[in-house]
Amino acid sequence: MVIERIPSGIPKLDELIEGGFVKGSCILISGYPGAGKTIFGFQFLLEGLKRGEKGIYFSLEETREDLLDDIERFGWKEIILEKEKEGKFLIHNILPSSIDKISSEIIRYTNLLQPQRIVIDSITLMENAWETCQDIGKLRRSIFSLIKELKSKKITILLLSEAKKDEIGFEEFLVDGVIKLYYLAKSLPRALQITKMRKTKHSLELIPFEITDNGIILKKII
Repeated sequence: MVIERIPSGIPKLDELIEGGFVKGSCILISGYPGAGKTIFGFQFLLEGLKRGEKGIYFSLEETREDLLDDIERFGWKEIILEKEKEGKFLIHNILPSSIDKISSEIIRYTNLLQPQRIVIDSITLMENAWETCQDIGKLRRSIFSLIKELKSKKITILLLSEAKKDEIGFEEFLVDGVIKLYYLAKSLPRALQITKMRKTKHSLELIPFEITDNGIILKKII
């Protein structure tokens, strides 16, 4: 059985995951603030744009203007603005609220644009909003239902998440892959680790990376 894969947009990463992410899969990108999650997400979406695919960046925290300012240093802002005018890209800010409102808004805009790739930033804020229901079971079912519906449309999804100290978030059990980004101190190099990737042979080693003027670039292949 041939598994269709799509490029991640991160130079050299695809060499570690048999050519790219499985098409229509859901990948969790976890890390502490400053680790590079937002940059990773935009590189993933920009790779799709290069290949004629549509993309959406859903943000529950930063505004569209703040995100555009964040990526301007990489020369991506003009590309994004051009693709937005062409109806091929969207940055959409969602105010954290109820379970149903967040999910329905994501589904609504996904149905309107019909993208091949989406990024949700962040699943952590979604959890914080949803936990007000005081029903962890409902929280898990809601996340699972959202992921299932998006995957049924053959969309490849990146979920960005704040790293959790000394624990595995339940969302890790709901996704097809997990990539953790590490940034412990300015004196130490950044690194990533692929801890889960269904239907894929991969290393569990820490892979150093840099954030350059062109975005994230892996420094070493194990």
